Amino acid sequence: MRSDTVTYIDPNGCKVRDTFQIIPISAGSTQSVCHLTPVFKLTGGSPVGGFWSGPYTDSLGNFNPLDTGSFTVTYHASNGCLANKTVRVNANPIILNPILDTVCASAANWQYQVNLPGGTYAATAIPAAQNKSGVYEFWRWSQANQTQRDIVTCGPGGCTIKDTFTSIPFLPDSSRPPVRAAILSIEWSKTRWWILDRLECRFHRHF
Repeated sequence: MRSDTVTYIDPNGCKVRDTFQIIPISAGSTQSVCHLTPVFKLTGGSPVGGFWSGPYTDSLGNFNPLDTGSFTVTYHASNGCLANKTVRVNANPIILNPILDTVCASAANWQYQVNLPGGTYAATAIPAAQNKSGVYEFWRWSQANQTQRDIVTCGPGGCTIKDTFTSIPFLPDSSRPPVRAAILSIEWSKTRWWILDRLECRFHRHF
């Protein structure tokens, strides 16, 4: 606890003073979390021994991020003082055009589209130098002689989403039979179903 004094001096030079005590209270700094992640603990309430209140919050300071947006929570200290802070619940990104579950390594570059731009992408075929572009370069698998599974992770604001798929190799010699993969897979994305059965991959020379 600390004290402070305010002094007023009128035009005649007369003074009046007001001295008061300041009781310390803090709710801590702003906290951020991704939408629909597990319940987490609010931190920073001081002095300890108080309780919390606010949307999606119980008295023990457990916050359940059921909705997106900024929410004001209040810390009630045992000394009777109150302090507010903001909890931000960030939306999770959505990939608008995910890659098919299985694709040939000879496919053209894929430009990812997400509903929340501004984030970064991470994957084997997305170099760090272009991690903001969202371009997936299938040619990076062109020398592989076996199927490759890759996971693309993207998202702004610390919230991420993953796109998982398998890349099937192709043969550079068109005189040889194509690579065949016995595949039967079904994947749902938004309102579309994809059914893939016996995918063929062959490299085509262009002269």
